[in-house]
Amino acid sequence: MDEQKLLRAFLGSGGAAMLIACLVAPQVERAVAQTSPGTDVMFAYVGSFTTAQRKARGDGIHVYRVDAATGMWTHVQHIGDLTNPSFLALSPGQHQLVRLPGEPGPHKVEQTSSHPHDIVFDPSGRFVLVPDKGLDRVFVFRFDGVNGHLSPAEPDSVKTRPGAGPRHLAFHPKLPIVWVLNELDSTTATYRWDPERGTLTPIQVITTLPTDFTGYSTTAEIVVSPDGRFVYCSNRGHDSVAVYAANADGLLTSIGWRRTQGRVPRFIGLDPAGHFLYAANEQSDTVVTFRVDATSGLLAPSGQVIKNASPVTIVFARRQ
Repeated sequence: MDEQKLLRAFLGSGGAAMLIACLVAPQVERAVAQTSPGTDVMFAYVGSFTTAQRKARGDGIHVYRVDAATGMWTHVQHIGDLTNPSFLALSPGQHQLVRLPGEPGPHKVEQTSSHPHDIVFDPSGRFVLVPDKGLDRVFVFRFDGVNGHLSPAEPDSVKTRPGAGPRHLAFHPKLPIVWVLNELDSTTATYRWDPERGTLTPIQVITTLPTDFTGYSTTAEIVVSPDGRFVYCSNRGHDSVAVYAANADGLLTSIGWRRTQGRVPRFIGLDPAGHFLYAANEQSDTVVTFRVDATSGLLAPSGQVIKNASPVTIVFARRQ
């Protein structure tokens, strides 16, 4: 049905996955109808933690209408009665269940077993990459677009540093480069990507933290500007966004940090045009908007702070 979207919620514990079919409510339909015919409307879907086990205050998924020019959000829908819809991706269907082999990393608390944290298609759509925080590996699968099945590439994975805890990854929009954000040692690793064989070759590791920061911090999310010139990573503990500039080879140089005006930014995301970055501060119950300087890549607060309990993910979608 055209009115339906499947929201795939990847739960944080154990890499479990759940599919939630949500009917787009009349509030969203009215928001679309209020625009001129043929005009694109952008929406932001915000997932949250909801359970006492997570010490959460969330109450499901909230939907906002986004003004592409100003970055301002207007609340249009709440979808309740959901359990920890914590990582969302719009999808017309689902993948098979795939087991990830390997030995757990050395961290006795965070690496007790396999813990896949992200699923990303390569630009060609022929490969799927899965960073596994628990096994210190990034797995690569070939994707059969006819039957939707995954099969291990050869080799099937690349090892990270012991205890790195690879969490999320992102492709350069033009170059054969993959950036992997490592949660446990607060680093970003750059890999050269072979688009024919589906192999990863590490070429750089860089910290996400300032050298004068001595506290405890872990990373959460990585996003890339539409032109590939800048990379952004969130730090939980330092409570900041690390900003990198990417050179012509995809190697990164740190150019600064921007505090997220809240605690534990579990998620950051750019709007599709790359004009605004949104930081979801899980422990402060806020989504904070930053303007992106197109020349320098640096971030500046816009003044907009959206109250949303226990936000942990944002997905953008356009409708006509």
